[in-house]
Amino acid sequence: MNDLNQLDEGPWYQQTWAWFVLTPLIVVVVASIGFIFLAFGKSDDIVRDNYYQEGRSINQHFSLDETARSLGLDGQLDVDLLVGEVVLDMTSNAPLPPTLKLEMSHPIQSEKDTVLMLTEIAPGRYTAQLDTRLAHRWYVRLSSPAEGDFQAWRLSGELNLDKGTRLVFSEASKADVIGLPKGVEPVEVTAAKAAAAKK
Repeated sequence: MNDLNQLDEGPWYQQTWAWFVLTPLIVVVVASIGFIFLAFGKSDDIVRDNYYQEGRSINQHFSLDETARSLGLDGQLDVDLLVGEVVLDMTSNAPLPPTLKLEMSHPIQSEKDTVLMLTEIAPGRYTAQLDTRLAHRWYVRLSSPAEGDFQAWRLSGELNLDKGTRLVFSEASKADVIGLPKGVEPVEVTAAKAAAAKK
């Protein structure tokens, strides 16, 4: 009995082996609690709650895409990251409205989504100013409301600003510069003239 008493080194929580066994378990429990709070506190912005309404409106979305194809729409969007200017050049078989709606959606963070109203400054050329600096990948949607003699349509695309600042909307036109209306210059020419004028 005296030998057993001599081996007693105190309570379990003072033993090295006990903490060697328990430390990984405690770390896992604390990390799990943190992940639970993160999962419930940060919902996934990609998932939408109004599944029924989205399902009913999908046919309307398809009809807007079809209208854009029937109108022969071509669109080239250029984003100037230095000055925050967005320039859109459009061609169409039908008259274009004086304003267009440009929606830029972030893939995972809806609070970064941006909506711009593009104003026509020349035949087929639209422009707007960004409020915040953009970076990385964006889903882009260009649309026209059904007002007066103008039909509603929609063009969609994806813009990765890490690879370039230009987006061509039309699948039929893969060239860097589309055919622009008479008297309208490509955005690079306009920027070069403005830079030369400052000198």
